[in-house]
Order: sequence, then C-alpha cells, then structure tokens
Amino acid sequence: MSHASKLLGSALRPKIRERGVVWIDENTRIRELEKAFSTHFGLYAVTNRLDLANGLEHWAKGRVRFNDFLTKGFQEASLDWAGLRVSKEKALTHHAINQSWRLLKSEGKLVLSGNRNEGIKSYVQKAEALLGSTASVKTTPSGARLAVIEKGLENGEFLDDRKYPEFREFEGKIVERFVSKPGIFGWNKEDEGSRLLIKHARDLRGKSVLDIGCGYGLLSIAAANLGASRVVATDNCAGALMATERNLKKLNTDFEVIASDAGKEIAEKFDIVLCNPPFHQGKSEQRGLTRKFGRNIAKRLKVGGVAYVVVNTFISFEKENTEFFPAVEELANDGRFKVLRCLLSKVG
Repeated sequence: MSHASKLLGSALRPKIRERGVVWIDENTRIRELEKAFSTHFGLYAVTNRLDLANGLEHWAKGRVRFNDFLTKGFQEASLDWAGLRVSKEKALTHHAINQSWRLLKSEGKLVLSGNRNEGIKSYVQKAEALLGSTASVKTTPSGARLAVIEKGLENGEFLDDRKYPEFREFEGKIVERFVSKPGIFGWNKEDEGSRLLIKHARDLRGKSVLDIGCGYGLLSIAAANLGASRVVATDNCAGALMATERNLKKLNTDFEVIASDAGKEIAEKFDIVLCNPPFHQGKSEQRGLTRKFGRNIAKRLKVGGVAYVVVNTFISFEKENTEFFPAVEELANDGRFKVLRCLLSKVG
C-alpha cells in the first residue's frame, strides 16, 4: 500500500501557480503525501474519510475538503493536476477518474498509482481512453505502478461508476426500506452482523441510543423502529452520513447525524450504544482499532448504560477491553459473528 502512495506523492510537482486536487480514501497512506501538500500550496485534498481529513489538515491547512468525492468549489477545466491512489472500490476509482477529466484543463495531468493486484494496469488503460492520450508509466520491483496521463483535445467515454453519486432505494428484512449508494461499506445489502445484533439487543424503547460506525444507518433505523427516544448516528465516512440522514428523516424520531472518528467527537452520553465496527482486515484483527472503539464506546455511556457490539467470532473485543467492560455477556454466536452485551466499569 505505501509504495503506491509514495509514488503518487513523489509525482505531484505542480509549478508555483498551478492548482490541483488529490482524491484520497482509506487506501492512501497520507504520510506519503506530506511533502507534496506542505510545499505546493495550490494542491487541494478531497477525502471521504474524517480521520484522513483531520490528518491532512496538518499539512494542507484550509485546502482539505471532507465530502463524498464531490467537486464543490472547483470549476470545470480549471485544474492543472489531479491525483489518485486507486481505491479498493472500483466504482469510486472510476468516479474519481471521471471527475478528474471534468476538472482538468486541456493538457492538464492525471496521476494514477496502485499495485499490480489492484488492477492498476486496467485503470491506466481506461484513463488513457478517456483522456485521449498515452500514459507515461513507471513500475517498481514491488509491482507498484505510477502513470501520468495528459488530457488531450478529444475524450473517450466516461468510465462506469455505477452512478456513484446517486442514492437508490432497497428493501430489507430488518427495515422495510432504506436508501444507500456506492462508497459505503455493504451499501446494497443488510449486514448479517447487524441483523444478529438487532435480533438480540434488549430494552431500546424510551432510551437514548448512539450508533457508532452507522454506515447507511441500518442499526439507527432499527433502533428508532424499536422505540428509542433519541438516536444519534455517527460515522467516519461522508457518504454514510448523507445516507443515514436521508433514512432517519423518513422516521418520526428525534435524531442527529454527526461526523466522528469512532465516536471521539461526541460529547453526549447515552443509555445504549450500538456498534458494528471495522475491527479487522481479512482474518487479521487490528487490536489498535479494537481498543479505540472499546474506549470510545465506554466514554459515551451513562452510568448503568449498556453497549451491544457485534464482531467476527475471532475478534477478542472482550479480552482487549476488560479495563472498560469487566462484565461481557455473549448473547449470540452464529459461527461467523458474536453479539456482546457490555456493562460499563469506568465513567469516561
């Protein structure tokens, strides 16, 4: 991952009066872009992740846009550079390449980087066809590839981004209907872990509920339907916040949607916390995240409050967070997911 990000950072060398944008999601190591942003003041960052926006602000003060890869604030054909370290999500990568074409001046440059196993070769070929010119390509021994493509006078067809900016409606089992869009984790389905959690969560009626890592709002919608008196939903992802806002507006409940990194920015305390967090990559547990979510969940609970957390069965949430939750009851285990009922031991 870091090789591709490093290549991107090293290639972004705009001249003093040139302007550019870098599209950044969780697949980018922002540390590798430090020099580019701290020495080139015409470079702007657009990221859909709050934690990355906060980190980038250190080097790109006033030049960071936290949104769902929108072009607000940029005029068409106004930029000299656009940069992208390809995303894990194809639709998002296609969307960013399409937006780059719209924003670049004639002879402006699109810089793409990625690894061999991420389909970077295919993305470069598609970008060449769209921009109407041949890429200058560099490949490292590790398989990371960098391509610089100049925008020509004639363009090809836009890439299929699955109508990335558009919300669409789905029918579910936990909730009757919900809206979502590409760019949100599990955007077009009901997550199995969340289904299991809602099935076993108790006593939500009349309670204040915080949903940490809300996604498009599945647990928040379910909590409202189960009679929660107030629902606050939070996520690190700009698209998720937009979707949750739309979903909760349809319901007759007191709610608030707040951008936050694992609930860190939330000051209010709640009777119930619901959480289906991103604790792992593949089969590898990220213990730092496990502790981070555990600590923040505990800080957001009232005295006597209860947290319901669903994780993969191999995640050791209860062992990693005994400091905050000495009493953890396993309510359900279907072989893939387990639902934990966590009682608070310390007041945040």
